[in-house]
Amino acid sequence: MLQPAIETMFLKPLSVVYGWGVRLRNVLFDRGVLKQEQYPIPVICIGNIRIGGTGKTPMVEYLLGMLIREGYRPAVVSRGYKRSSSGLQIVHVSSSALEVGDEPRQIKQKYPSTTVVVDANRRRAITRLLELDESERPNVVLLDDGFQHRYVLPSLSILLTDHDHPLCHDDLLPLGRLRENCDARHRADVVVVTRCPAHMQPIDYSIIERNLALYPHQKLLFSSVGYSTPIRVFPTTPSIQKLTHMSGRALAIAGIANPTKFFREIKHKIPQVETLSFSDHHRFGPKDADLMNRTFGSVLGSTPSSQYPIAICTEKDAQRLSDIRHLLSPALVSNLYYLPIHTVFREYATISMDQIVLNHIRDFYRKPTSPYI
Repeated sequence: MLQPAIETMFLKPLSVVYGWGVRLRNVLFDRGVLKQEQYPIPVICIGNIRIGGTGKTPMVEYLLGMLIREGYRPAVVSRGYKRSSSGLQIVHVSSSALEVGDEPRQIKQKYPSTTVVVDANRRRAITRLLELDESERPNVVLLDDGFQHRYVLPSLSILLTDHDHPLCHDDLLPLGRLRENCDARHRADVVVVTRCPAHMQPIDYSIIERNLALYPHQKLLFSSVGYSTPIRVFPTTPSIQKLTHMSGRALAIAGIANPTKFFREIKHKIPQVETLSFSDHHRFGPKDADLMNRTFGSVLGSTPSSQYPIAICTEKDAQRLSDIRHLLSPALVSNLYYLPIHTVFREYATISMDQIVLNHIRDFYRKPTSPYI
C-alpha cells in the first residue's frame, strides 16, 4: 500500500505542472495567439485524450470503407508512431512497418488505392495532398490521432473514449494517462464510447451520457469490437475458415496497449492458449523471435497430431512481424495468423456515424467559399 502512495506523492506535482502547460497551450490556440490552419476540403480528425488503445485505427478504417463506398476519394494523414524514417513519407503497399509505422502500413495494406501520408507535421502533409494532380487529389482527409495537433483546425472532430476507462476518472500524465484535461472533450463534434461490452442495458447508456455531460450540439455514439475470420500473416496457403471453439492449443501474441480483450477472445475459442505480451508498438527483434519460436515449438510438441495448433496475433502486430519473417521458424511462419477487428456501432443514437460524416461533407461543399462546388 505504501508504493502507490509514494508514486502519487512524487508524480502528482508533475501532473499539475504538465496540466498548466497543456492549459496554457490550449488557451493560446483558443485566443488565436497560436494559429490554426483551415483547408478547402473536409478534414476529419479521429483522436483521443487518454494514451493507449481506444480503437482509432479500426475507426479510421470504418470511415475509409464508408467514404469509398459513397464515391469519395479519402486520404489518411498519420504521424507514423515509432517509425524509423523522419519527415514526410508516402506509404506504399511495399513499405515496411519499420519505415512508416504499423498502423499506416495496416491501413495501406487494407486500402491500397488510398493515399496514406505519415508526417509529424500534419499541416505539411495536408498541403502535400492538395498539391497532388487532380486525378490523385483527395476530397476528404482523415487525420489519424490528431486531437492534440491543434495547428490543424479540423472541419469535424471525432473523439474516442474507451468504455472501460472513463475520461473523467483518470489523472493527467505522468500520474495518470490523460494527455489533457477531460474538459477537452468539449472540442469534439462527436464522442464515441468504444469497446462497449456485448450486453448493455439502457441504464448503462444513460449513466455514461450523464457522466460525459456533453454540450447539446455534440453527438454521442457507442461502438463495439467485431472480430473477423483469422487470416494468415504469410499467405502461402489458404486461411482457416473459422475460429470457433477449435480443438488443440494456440500461441497468442500481442504487442498492443490493451491486450486483455484480445487474449480473452482467443481463449474463448481455443481451449489451451499460451500468451506472449509485448509493449504497444513493440519493435520485434532477434530475442523476441527466438522467444516466439521456442514457445510455439513447445505448443507444437504438446499438441496431438490429430489437432491443429496455430499461432495468432493482432492485426497491428502482423505488420511488424512481417518485418522479421526471416527470423521466425518455418513452423511459426506457416501457422501464424492475425485476427482482424472492425468497428460495430450500437443502436443507441438517433443518427448514425455515416449520416453525421456524410451530412458534414455535403454541407462543407455547399459553402460558397469551397473551391470544389
